[in-house]
Amino acid sequence: MLLNCDLGEGLDDVDERVMPFIDMANIACGGHAGDEASMRRCVLLACKHGTRIGAHPSYPDKAQFGRQRPKHLNLDDLTDNLQTQLMSLRAICHAAQADIHYVKPHGALYHDVATDPELLHALFRAISIACPGVPVMLQARPRGHKPPAWADFVMHFSAAKAPPPLWTEAFADRTYTETGELVSREHKGAVLETAEAIVKQAYQLITDNSVITTAGSTLMIQADSVCVHGDTPTAYTALKDIDAQRLTWCSRK
Repeated sequence: MLLNCDLGEGLDDVDERVMPFIDMANIACGGHAGDEASMRRCVLLACKHGTRIGAHPSYPDKAQFGRQRPKHLNLDDLTDNLQTQLMSLRAICHAAQADIHYVKPHGALYHDVATDPELLHALFRAISIACPGVPVMLQARPRGHKPPAWADFVMHFSAAKAPPPLWTEAFADRTYTETGELVSREHKGAVLETAEAIVKQAYQLITDNSVITTAGSTLMIQADSVCVHGDTPTAYTALKDIDAQRLTWCSRK
């Protein structure tokens, strides 16, 4: 099970400390956070540690950290903005003789493209220009629950115009509702605060492909990767512990 982390969001110390323990770095591209200097620093850190580089674009919303959709942003403008974010990171990667391996949208955009095919198409268009063919990483859906907009949207693609591949992730540091949604950050308990709680949830995701909801039920979730957010206060300790134990955990599956 691969570990990924959102980085380049203004926590320079966290970026440097967690990079040795993750497989995939989701690097902010200037939409919700980040600039040329932070992107370059994260790319060089990723190259140093052999970490896959992911683009982490968002709505252009630094004031709200990408957690709200700008009211007057139309789809064409969004496509252009996402393309600019992706190409900025791509240029820095090329200068470091590296590549963008995948795209993971951030914040409100991440959740919105899972339910709105038009927004998903805008993301696809930006990717097709800036970094064609790279996978998109979105939230894994629990078994038996309605699939995201991706499933409906992909059905309308012809073989000659296929969408990018889909990778899925689950969250070790966020709590889940009964329907498999993440508990809103506006509510208390949305983020697991202790490293012990994060490691425990990561263990269950990795060994059992499941998570316990806030109501106490078990949801089965099959994911390609597990995420711990870089701005979670205990991210470093949790990621270090998960990385030290995950090979042992996988042997128990």
